[in-house]
Amino acid sequence: MNAKLLKENTYLKKENAKLIKKVKAKGSLLTGELINLKKTQRKLSETKPKLKKFNFDSEKLDEVLATRSRDPGKEGFGYMDKEKVVMKSPTVFVKATNCVDLGK
Repeated sequence: MNAKLLKENTYLKKENAKLIKKVKAKGSLLTGELINLKKTQRKLSETKPKLKKFNFDSEKLDEVLATRSRDPGKEGFGYMDKEKVVMKSPTVFVKATNCVDLGK
């Protein structure tokens, strides 16, 4: 009976050692994930003000572009006068009076 208890005790010690290794491995993995989480939180806190400024600047740019396109007295980016003539003089074709030999 003593041999049976010794055998069971040895088996339980081996299982305990395996479980301790697994717990340590998971603990180190958890520590690594915690470090990554803190880095990500830091990056997020650094990015939030930049995003807020970008959104504010984007809204200001939208306002500027909207005012430029609504003002009929101005020209430039965001404005196109539909009544404005691009060509001021029409193209006129003239019949040639002399034929010139072009290197024949």
